[in-house]
Amino acid sequence: MKIETKFNINDKVYSIKQERRKEWQPCVVCVSKGEVMLGDKQWRPCPECYGKKGKYVYFDLEWQVLNPVTIGKVEAEVQNITPDDEFAHIGHFEEGKTVQQNEYMAYETGIGSGTIWKEDILFASLEEAQTECDKRNVIKEIRRRNHEL
Repeated sequence: MKIETKFNINDKVYSIKQERRKEWQPCVVCVSKGEVMLGDKQWRPCPECYGKKGKYVYFDLEWQVLNPVTIGKVEAEVQNITPDDEFAHIGHFEEGKTVQQNEYMAYETGIGSGTIWKEDILFASLEEAQTECDKRNVIKEIRRRNHEL
């Protein structure tokens, strides 16, 4: 049997993840100064931003491309057992029923005790990763709209 994986050791890959995008918005009350002059002609911390000069606004979850990582570990699990009636761990081989799952670890996120990356969220190029994000975000939006109906 020959085991093939989508990526190999030292390949640079791009991953995607569902995250909340956050955006800094300057305070409109104090015009990003962090303080305002009150009626007593004294500067006080802004009552809107509490002196922080603005705030982060969080948006809905969306698929985003993460920074590239370098594959440092490849793990392939291959199975071909159809469970018999009595015991789930004992079974028999069936031709054409082989299932393979590949997982990866990256130098940047730890090998052995770091992030385990599934193959379906890893891509060979930034363009492929962005295309998949766009596709998944469109599907998510369609499902959201259908749910509102």
